[in-house]
Amino acid sequence: MSRLYAGRKGVRRRAAATALACALSPVATALACALASLAVTGCASGYYEEYGAQHPGFDAQLPRLGASLPELLAALHAPDRVETIEAELARLAIFEVAGERWREIPFDAIRSGSLLPSDASDYAVLVGLHCRFEQGLEEGGTTRAGFYLLPGNRVAAYDHYAFRDRCAVSNEFLAARGALVPVEREAFARLAGYGSRITLAQAYRRGLAYLEAGRVADAQAMLVLGERSYRASAEGLRAAGHSEALADAERMREALMRALGVEAAGAHAP
Repeated sequence: MSRLYAGRKGVRRRAAATALACALSPVATALACALASLAVTGCASGYYEEYGAQHPGFDAQLPRLGASLPELLAALHAPDRVETIEAELARLAIFEVAGERWREIPFDAIRSGSLLPSDASDYAVLVGLHCRFEQGLEEGGTTRAGFYLLPGNRVAAYDHYAFRDRCAVSNEFLAARGALVPVEREAFARLAGYGSRITLAQAYRRGLAYLEAGRVADAQAMLVLGERSYRASAEGLRAAGHSEALADAERMREALMRALGVEAAGAHAP
């Protein structure tokens, strides 16, 4: 899956139950109630169709450098193409960013046209989703959270997640550069606590992305992060029979160490 979509029947059933709980419980969180309302009404799921009707042939592929805010939002609401999973929208937060000020923009304001994104403004979109699957007696799921940064109303950096069969996770990370770096750091800080995590291979791959962006210190930090859990993570992958994931992690580890000029024997963090 390469989109966020809240239109599946199973998602609606769970959202309806949450909506009922919201109506009965004074302690239900505002975010949970808002998301339940979104999924029950399906108000966002039609935005992809609406935008496509107004802009025939627009590219809904994600991630896409240079996409405008309306294009990104439409692509995020495109129908899920993986029939074996259910994906729940866990967060969609849109911000206009000016220096250290993040002003949240209601999605409905953009959808209705009452707010028109400007190429003179910078934006950030934070997304989160939960994936769930059932196959026979087996079931499982996972949660991820990411972001898209749009200086001048065009995607220039992202942490993009997609789900495949059985909620297998793929990730594409494009590091911010220059003045956009503090915005990336704030995006990560705002996503903390949303249940997202990165795999061992992702830590090393993200380090390589930082190097490509000229951010050596951040690349070194990702190497340290990976090395802190390398032994336990590698043993866990090996014990679980995830040989491909282990091989991927080892390739990324070797590539990052080589790029940083670090010897494997001395790379472990204290």
